[in-house]
Amino acid sequence: MTKAEFRQYRYISREIEQLESQMMQLRTQAESPQPTRWRYTRGGGHVKDSMAEIVIKLVDMEREHARKWDELIEKQREIEAAIADLRDPEHRRLMRYRYIEQLTWELICVRLSVSWPTVHRIHNAALIAAGKDDTL
Repeated sequence: MTKAEFRQYRYISREIEQLESQMMQLRTQAESPQPTRWRYTRGGGHVKDSMAEIVIKLVDMEREHARKWDELIEKQREIEAAIADLRDPEHRRLMRYRYIEQLTWELICVRLSVSWPTVHRIHNAALIAAGKDDTL
């Protein structure tokens, strides 16, 4: 797994949070009484949406969000598994700190009680051990 793939973890986490928030909003919207909605047509007129149409739209959107959420969770699991598969415990700790907990390099140096150059040497070794490194 490459450094770019490990970096995806943070973006996936944010996207999952957004999807969960959107799904919660959709559920709230579907459960609350809806006022009459009007949509405008090309000719300048407008048509009233029925409650059934609104619920169908919400259900379709929720299904799409759930499908995307499942894909994102699966990708996160792949990244976590790649970290768990590292043989060296120091590599696992560093990679978990950096990509899952999203700690800064400075804080990782403190947590591992190592210098800045050492933490980067360990990181490079962990990337190599993870299979491939896109920075070398």
